[in-house]
Amino acid sequence: MLRPLLEDITKFASEPRFEEIAKRARQEYDSRVGGVHVDDLSYEIRMINFMEWLVFDYAWDDSGKTILDIYTEEKGNGSDGQLIAALKSQTRDIFQVKWSYDNLVKLDAIYSDKYIIVNDPERWETFKKKDVFTGRIVNMGDAWYLTNGVCVHPSKAARMLKKEMKKYRKTPDFDLKGYLFRLTAMSLKWERSRNIDVNDIYTPASV
Repeated sequence: MLRPLLEDITKFASEPRFEEIAKRARQEYDSRVGGVHVDDLSYEIRMINFMEWLVFDYAWDDSGKTILDIYTEEKGNGSDGQLIAALKSQTRDIFQVKWSYDNLVKLDAIYSDKYIIVNDPERWETFKKKDVFTGRIVNMGDAWYLTNGVCVHPSKAARMLKKEMKKYRKTPDFDLKGYLFRLTAMSLKWERSRNIDVNDIYTPASV
């Protein structure tokens, strides 16, 4: 049920009335993570990540409204109401795969410091033990689901990330969203520069 809704919201965000908003958002996004190019190996998934940020996070006017807020006002009073509410309370985190089996993936949510089992019938076989990625999870009843966008990181970076998150869990004003932008930029650099040591790319934050 979640996938069709995400597709409908993405289609909604692609309407001509949001074109200028999307342009401004893309400029800000690229300035923070580095320009995403068509010839990047992960171009499609990175554009999905951008679209999810545009829809869920980007406040495009002084009221702080997002495109998801507009979608909710115009279409969210029907059968998708509960799903939209779940999307609005989504959780972003850094995840490491513990195992994947029979449509399920057990994740170590590194920042939240807890284990979560997500339902992912379409992708569970693509997740391998120790894989590291950033993403969004949505809770619906007793089940958790991943949204379409994930940003993959090298498994060798897990140790540094766990150490960083242990420190920042104790920091009340820690900007997780800003940190995730930083990780996205690192991921893009890693993808384009595989001859550079992972430790030279994934370095502790100075914030």
